[in-house]
Amino acid sequence: MHTVHVIGEPLLESQFDVGGHKGRMAVVLSSEHLLLNLYRAQELGVLQIQLDTTYRLVVEGRGTLLVGVSDLSQVFHPEAYAILDHEDAAGHEHCLRQIKLGVEAAVSKYHRLQLPI
Repeated sequence: MHTVHVIGEPLLESQFDVGGHKGRMAVVLSSEHLLLNLYRAQELGVLQIQLDTTYRLVVEGRGTLLVGVSDLSQVFHPEAYAILDHEDAAGHEHCLRQIKLGVEAAVSKYHRLQLPI
């Protein structure tokens, strides 16, 4: 439940553009517990997803995208990290879509097994 793993499908495009830059790469990391926290926050009606990207944490020059929520006492809770090459709408959209699919998969697993979330 607390083991971190890749969520959804990584975005790996290896094509080269005219300028010789690499293609796109985006990988989302989280745990089942953190994904269920997103569902719990939504059920409580306090879901406000916050994103922050920085390029200072990874030596290779890739960006890290922190995804989390704040609770009613304005405390931030990290829910997922992503590693990506481009800070743009396409990369962020892919990461958020994979997180959404990961939350849906975790919730359906618990509903199917009739376990409390």
